[in-house]
Amino acid sequence: MKQISILILTASLLYSWTVTSEIKWIRNLEEGLKNQKENGKDIIIYFGASWCVPCRITEKKVFSSAKFIEYSQRFEMIKIYDDYKKEEKAKQIYYVSTMKKLNVEAIPTFVVIKSNRKQFTISGVYYTPEELIQQINSCK
Repeated sequence: MKQISILILTASLLYSWTVTSEIKWIRNLEEGLKNQKENGKDIIIYFGASWCVPCRITEKKVFSSAKFIEYSQRFEMIKIYDDYKKEEKAKQIYYVSTMKKLNVEAIPTFVVIKSNRKQFTISGVYYTPEELIQQINSCK
């Protein structure tokens, strides 16, 4: 009986670690909006690019931190990211058109869409999860 209890405890700890080990990104705005209607969560949309140095800094310093990963679970997290090859024209068009649709002019940019559809834009590089969390929390 003791061995079964230890096995269950170990399995649950491993499961909880994998659940919170990374941000669960959606790569499509429409899917995120649909999910928001179903679950009532606010949305955070991250616009970035593989060639963008400030984006890579934010990704390394903020997105990989346990604090921000845990915080992100409160939201529908959408990543609109220019990591497409030039021959993937449809994906490039989607990236640019989504930026225009949400009035994003620079990267890195975060767009927060509250469940009441109120929209906020946050731009710039972030070096700590606390900095970004404070900015997101100020969107009221």
